[in-house]
Amino acid sequence: MRQYLGQHNWSKVYFISIPVNSNQIYEYFFLLYFRVILFFIQKKLKSVEELHFSSYNNLFQLVICGAFEKRIDKFFLLNDGMQQIVINTMRRGDTDRSVRDLPLLYKIMGFNKPIFGKLHIVTPYTIESDRDVIVNIKLPDLCHHKVIKNEILFLGSPLVEVGILSFGDYLSDIKKVVSRYKNFHLKYVPHPKEDRSKLNDISTFIYIQENKSIFEEYLISSQDLPFAVISHYSTSLLNTHLMAPSVQIVYIPIAEERIKKNNAQEKMKVVYDYFRSIETPFFLSLDDVRLEDVISNKR
Repeated sequence: MRQYLGQHNWSKVYFISIPVNSNQIYEYFFLLYFRVILFFIQKKLKSVEELHFSSYNNLFQLVICGAFEKRIDKFFLLNDGMQQIVINTMRRGDTDRSVRDLPLLYKIMGFNKPIFGKLHIVTPYTIESDRDVIVNIKLPDLCHHKVIKNEILFLGSPLVEVGILSFGDYLSDIKKVVSRYKNFHLKYVPHPKEDRSKLNDISTFIYIQENKSIFEEYLISSQDLPFAVISHYSTSLLNTHLMAPSVQIVYIPIAEERIKKNNAQEKMKVVYDYFRSIETPFFLSLDDVRLEDVISNKR
């Protein structure tokens, strides 16, 4: 994304610090401040050729798009990982349904929900659309990096923290991986949003490798690649596959009855359907990985 955005000659750049996990009173006053700032930006920018935004779900980004929708020629949705695959699928049907509704407070303050009749979707993934324009970009090529045959990285996910998967089911899946790959050097790379107490429990049967950087940046800076990368649900699975096709990618599908959040079932089904559409022996479900192949590939 940095390389893509760096190709543009920006005449002005606006930075607005958006609060994270703030209390309701602070959020109310920030919304007032944000509404005033957006009003003055609207008055200053009578016409805009392009608007590039990175999240289809972030309320602040949506209301900025809604404020300028009638005076902008092109909207560019920047790569947002697997969310982009979900959005592309949803936009094949009812476009309005694909955009989240604004909360009542936002409507009272005069914010508008965008419609997005047409988008330019900037993505490294293979997707098709009869409504939008697909702008393909390339991720860095790591084919020249050395693969360490006995190393496997398990990418953690905050599925328990956000209420999608039970803690018991999450631990059970990790233990299944540990048992399947018991002859490998297995490391667990935690997600920044994972709870520390959960990681303490996981550390009793698998080594925790703390990583302060984005996983993709870690791979790029490292001279070595793992033999395999495993996770339930992570954009890094797709990105690793595109950057290093020789690395075995293994995803752990979550059955619908195990998903605790009803509103997550449809989105996760879209992602797993996309995973299954990738026709290569280097991108497989854990259920499809044969033990004899694991042993032979290690040698």
